[in-house]
Amino acid sequence: MVLEHYKSSFQIFFIGVLLYVIQKTAFVTLGIDTTNFRLSLEYTYLMMLFFSVVIMTILNVVFQKSKDVVGMTFLLITTIKVIVISIIGKAYIIPGGNPVEKWNFFGLFVLFLFLETYITGKRLNNTKF
Repeated sequence: MVLEHYKSSFQIFFIGVLLYVIQKTAFVTLGIDTTNFRLSLEYTYLMMLFFSVVIMTILNVVFQKSKDVVGMTFLLITTIKVIVISIIGKAYIIPGGNPVEKWNFFGLFVLFLFLETYITGKRLNNTKF
């Protein structure tokens, strides 16, 4: 029963790991050198996965206690995530980062934000997932 409540956290974790494997394979196949990234590909994925799993876990706890405040909680937590990611991006990626690294960083941010929004929306609409 506990696993059912935290299914969305596991989903986002496994989707993130799958995306990492696909992207790492694509970068190796295309010959894109990631050794000069200021934030490594692994670190970027770990950071995005960490934020996403924490957000989904908090939303699952809130969903179990009061479904009425899940939307507001999602907005608050997502706003905090945007601020933290923006600070990290401005500090490490924007000054001196190469274009592939910039697109990768902010693309991953948008992708994980989409996954969080999609899974939360499905959960709030009471559809099985």
